[in-house]
Formats: sequence, structure tokens, C-alpha cells
Amino acid sequence: MAVEVDPVKVKNKLCFFNDVKKYFKERVSSIEKEVSNHFCAYNPIGYIPQAVGIRFGRILDLSPLHIFYLGRLFNLLTAVFLIFNAIKFAPFGKEIFLFTGLLPMTIHQLASLSCDALTISGLMFFTSQVLSLSQRTYIKYTSLVYLILSSLIFIQIKQGYIGYLLLLFILSYHQFASKKGYLYLLSFALLSHIALLIAFGQIVNIEDSMRIMPGYSGYYREQIDFIINNPINYGAIFLRTLTGKFIGIAASGIGVLGWLDIRFPIVFYLFMLLTLIILLLINDEGILLKYYQRFILFATFLTTLLIIFTIEFIVCTKPLSSYIRGIQGRYFIPTIPLLILSFYKSKWGIIDKYNKLKMNKTNRNIIIFLIYIFVAFISIKTIYSHFIDFFNN
Repeated sequence: MAVEVDPVKVKNKLCFFNDVKKYFKERVSSIEKEVSNHFCAYNPIGYIPQAVGIRFGRILDLSPLHIFYLGRLFNLLTAVFLIFNAIKFAPFGKEIFLFTGLLPMTIHQLASLSCDALTISGLMFFTSQVLSLSQRTYIKYTSLVYLILSSLIFIQIKQGYIGYLLLLFILSYHQFASKKGYLYLLSFALLSHIALLIAFGQIVNIEDSMRIMPGYSGYYREQIDFIINNPINYGAIFLRTLTGKFIGIAASGIGVLGWLDIRFPIVFYLFMLLTLIILLLINDEGILLKYYQRFILFATFLTTLLIIFTIEFIVCTKPLSSYIRGIQGRYFIPTIPLLILSFYKSKWGIIDKYNKLKMNKTNRNIIIFLIYIFVAFISIKTIYSHFIDFFNN
């Protein structure tokens, strides 16, 4: 049977690929144009890797499209370096950091021009730093300097993650030369972050920045007043959104790619959850966390959750709405290790209670490798199918 070919579609596809080839040969125009612009509310630190890549491309006199991809490449390499070191320095739970770093949504963000790449990887690195120091008998001065610098860089990229400062309380004053040294650390870290937030607020017009945010509702003052005057009602909206949209949030955290229009088969999302359970079952390491440290991990997770939901309520949600709008699962990717480690290998851990599976390191690594080969295959196939359908329609 002969297949009928639409000549218009064929012509459009050829034009598209010819345009792409043309864009790779273009050069940056020397003509300067004045355009209106708004300063983004995110800290510019989150765009340093991309800016370095773009500058490097300009020096080499590459085309705008080459420069665009070079910025993405520098962003990816920086984020991969940070996640690699997060896994390397984590005293336990390395498979949890690996799982978080290899989620399709994580990789999608790491390879973009978005500041989410440095946010996700940086917060994972900071979490790993704190956990590593928590296992030491004595903390050196240089380690504290690195920890505070790390917090000032990565927590400040997006103000919604300021709750990560709670992780500093995982460190015990017994690890310091004196209780004063412990208090000085916490005070200096807190005051430094407050000073940066105030300084950034003086530079940036927050109201103008909110206007250019996707989904901006224009009712932020009314929403702030509602939270202050009706905290119980706001709490009910928060819980309703969390429970009612949990599946959607979890799915978008695992992976809803592109312009939030590339979805995986439902079975894939279930497979990713099963993968996490398998990684926890085949792991027989001991996790040396005291109960108060687990509580701080969970408190940090919950605080971050509440802050991000509240920001979206203020910025993207209209008054009298029953649900908070604008919530995406990718916002909570760096909090995955916090949530899992707060319960894992504890007396509350359901998986640990029934974990009778013993496996040597070689077999465990083979299973992990095969799982992620399969995940990569499904991810590539899904993206490929999406674009094939796009061109065919």
C-alpha cells in the first residue's frame, strides 16, 4: 500500500532544518539596540557559569546559536562537578544523592541556561558538606570558612531556599573549640545572609521583578495581608494544595520536560519510585545521625516546602483561590535527600524494617548501572517521539 506524503509538511521540515544550519553560521551583529529590561529577582550568582560560557563564545566570535549552547554546556559542567563532589563527600546516602542527580528533570535543568542548575547542584553540595562535617570529632577553621562561603553562594541564588540555614544546627557545639565559637558561627552565618538579602533588596525592585515572573497574578499585597490576617485559612489552602496536587508535583519533580509538555508514560514514574526503593533496599550502610539531626533535616525540608508554597501563593495565586498556583516539582528536587535521610535507617523507616536483602558492592553497582541505562533510554526515546510528533503535526 502506498504511503501518501504531504508535500507542505515535507517543505516545512526542510525549511526548519535549513534555518537551523543558517543560524549556526550567523555572527553576532555589531549593531547596538536599546531595549527595555527588568532586573530578575534571582541572585546573579546563579548565572555565572552561563555568563562565562557566553563570554567565551563571544571571544571566539561564534554564532549566537553556538554561544547559546556553550552557555548551557558551561552550566551543565559546573552542576555536574558540584553533584559529583556532593556524592563524593557524602558520608552516607550516596545512592540517594545519585538518584536525585540523575532524575530526568534534574538533568533537564542542569543542561539549561536556568539558574536552577546551580541551585539544585549547589544545595545538594551544601547538604553533603554539612553531613560530612557532622561526622567529625573536631571541625577545622578552614572547613567552617568553606561551609559559610558555600551557604552564601548557593542558598542566596533563590531566596526560597533560605530555610537551608537550619542545616547548620546539625553541627554540635562539642565539635568546636568552645561554645562561643559555635555561637559565633551561627550568628555570623545568619547575619551575613540577612545583610545580603537587605543589600539585594536595595538593588532590585522586587515589585518590578515579580511582574515579569510567569503566572504573576498582580495581587501580592492582598495575598500577604490574607496570610497575616488568616493564618489558619492559609494553612488549610497549603494542605489542600499539597494533598490535592501531590501526584502532579511528584511527577513534575521526576520529569515533565520541555515547556512542561513532554510527559513520560505513567509506568515510568512508577518505575522511578520503584528504583528509589530498590536503591534503599540494596544499601546496607549505616547512617550515623542522631534523632535531633534527623529532626533538623525534616524541619529544613518542611520549612523549604512552606516558603516555596507561600511565595507562589503571593506571586501567582489570585485572591479567593482554593489552591496555590505555580507549584512545580522541580523546586523541591534538592530537598529529596533531606526528606529521605530524615527517616532512612531509623526506627521509623518502613523500608529498613523489612530490609533483609544483602548484596555485595559489585552486584549493587551493576544493578544501579543497568537501571540508569534504562532510564536514559526511556528519556531519549520519549523526547525523540515528542519531536517526531511535533514535526508530523
